[in-house]
Amino acid sequence: MARRAHNTLILIQASRLIRADFSASPRPELIKIYQQARPVEVPLPDLVQAAIKLGPRCGKRVWVLCEDLWTQMLSFPMATVSGLDDKQLVRAFAFESEPLSGISGIDAAIGFTPAERTDDARSFWIATTDVSARDQIQAVVRRNGGKLFGILHPGGLPAAIRPAPGNQNWSRVEVWHHATLCISGAGQVRNKIQVINANTTQQRVRDSISSWLAGGGAAQAEYLDAEGKAETQAAESSGRRFTLLAEADLAAWLSAWMENLSAVPPQIPLILPAPVATPKSAFITAGIVAEVAALALCLGHWYWVDHLRREFSGSADVDKHKAQDVSDIVKRIDETTKELEKLKTQNDQTQNAMTAAEAAFARQRMRVSLLLKGLAEQRPDDVIIESIKGNGMVTTVKGISLGSALPDELASKLAVALKPAGIGVQPLDKEASNILKSGGPWSFTLGLSDPSAVPPLQAAVPGSSTFPRHGVRR
Repeated sequence: MARRAHNTLILIQASRLIRADFSASPRPELIKIYQQARPVEVPLPDLVQAAIKLGPRCGKRVWVLCEDLWTQMLSFPMATVSGLDDKQLVRAFAFESEPLSGISGIDAAIGFTPAERTDDARSFWIATTDVSARDQIQAVVRRNGGKLFGILHPGGLPAAIRPAPGNQNWSRVEVWHHATLCISGAGQVRNKIQVINANTTQQRVRDSISSWLAGGGAAQAEYLDAEGKAETQAAESSGRRFTLLAEADLAAWLSAWMENLSAVPPQIPLILPAPVATPKSAFITAGIVAEVAALALCLGHWYWVDHLRREFSGSADVDKHKAQDVSDIVKRIDETTKELEKLKTQNDQTQNAMTAAEAAFARQRMRVSLLLKGLAEQRPDDVIIESIKGNGMVTTVKGISLGSALPDELASKLAVALKPAGIGVQPLDKEASNILKSGGPWSFTLGLSDPSAVPPLQAAVPGSSTFPRHGVRR
């Protein structure tokens, strides 16, 4: 029987799921690659599960590289970030990226690494997903016998894919489904990086690539086209061109990533797994052990009391008051035993309620993230979102439109985007203000309903999120 892999890389692309198994560090060797087409409208944790199941038991250490992650460079004034520790920086990145990524700052799982710095500013390369997705991926990996070591965007490998003999310097242009990256470095060290949140079908992206190539190292720059579909102007580079559709290029690229992830620390925005809390089963086991010990103590005490009672009953001069005391002690032991059984039942019920509540809140966090992402991606240019309000069962989205048909268009697109979460979308009302000749602008309200939504707790206040008048940023 083949020996189990030590390391596993899971790659989630726009069109494919890929799993690559490697031997142990420090020089991991590629064992085998498995791949299949990516299913449509499947949540990220389920995609990770499907990729793991492509082969035998996964490696002990698992990394997930996912194109769906939002990634970008953020720059801050030096005075703003000076003196902040990693936890404080993560909180700042989460709220700074919220209007761009569509992920709520309180629900964002962030990975970051320092980039360029000047006397006045400092840049960071970040990647983000929502906490619920990260936790579910971590649970999927654990159920399959592995340990999650991190989640990251596949772009920005901080090394040459195929190093040139005798030349430590390298540079590369990478084209992904939603992002384009320009990076350069020496050996295993990345020196510069530029992240563009768009693909090369846009002229401004092609202009940025040409400008970056002209700035240095263009003659030997590598060029990675992840899907083999890019339209770029990178032909001026005489460096080698790669595509992950080619088996040899995919193997070389995955091997370079595996070697880099084995380094400590890697120069990438790696989203780390959540700290593993003490399992609830451990607390339950400890409680049961304590209860058994208490019962054993009570039983031993009862035997001792029973022995005393027999001695007293065999003596003619037994004090009746002492006999009554013994009877009272036995009665209290019986009552204590019943109370222990009742406490055990209550403890089991409380644990079940906590598990159900945690699952419900995880679903609610995922729905909020999906709604914000859907609005950011599907909103027509002539539509402004004014507010989002909800009571836990029904959510309303209010806005203003310059076209009478645009609210219906937004509702239709949003219904498709939110369908995987089981959320229904329908227009509630639309009213013309008759300010323009066309009758517009129109104010409108969309209703979002979720049959499986959990009603808010009595102590909770229905949340609302109000967007600025200029609309949702994409």
